Amino acid sequence: MISYKVLYKVKKSELAHVISLVNEFIDGIRNNEPDTVFYHAFQDPQNPANFMHVMTFKNKQAEEDHKNSSYRHKFREELYPLCVEEPVYEPLELLR
Repeated sequence: MISYKVLYKVKKSELAHVISLVNEFIDGIRNNEPDTVFYHAFQDPQNPANFMHVMTFKNKQAEEDHKNSSYRHKFREELYPLCVEEPVYEPLELLR
């Protein structure tokens, strides 16, 4: 299994737009990626401009399928200009 978290902060004026983008993106994942074992997006209730996505892929091929999807490219293209700084990707290691 391959897991990551992605942290990003968006412009407060773009919150509604970002939430819409996230929902559309996750729909794409759930409808097209059977080997993405886990994918959830979280919003910080204390600072709603902060987001975290956590994902787990069954294997390297599932990760590549995700990276190469049209909806991921669209999401990144639309999200990045709305961010205060570029999102940070961090690998995670499953303990059990």
